[in-house]
Amino acid sequence: MKAYGFSDTDIYRGEISFVRVEKQVYQNEAPCLMRKQGWFFISRTFSATKRYLISKMKEHNIDDELISSVQDMKAIDIAEIDV
Repeated sequence: MKAYGFSDTDIYRGEISFVRVEKQVYQNEAPCLMRKQGWFFISRTFSATKRYLISKMKEHNIDDELISSVQDMKAIDIAEIDV
């Protein structure tokens, strides 16, 4: 399965990434996986991750153009990273 996330600096860049993990690993080790990836947030769904990233971007008064680009982002656009 895919686990999506973003770091606190990704809030300023409008970036999301994902890793492939076994479902059991996600269920049992999500906090550890977050720390390992340096993520501020983790989710099994792209839509939840994108929604939360946008809310954090708005909270930090990020440029509307960058927020708009995140709103247009599709799951297929997301880069996979190694675990």
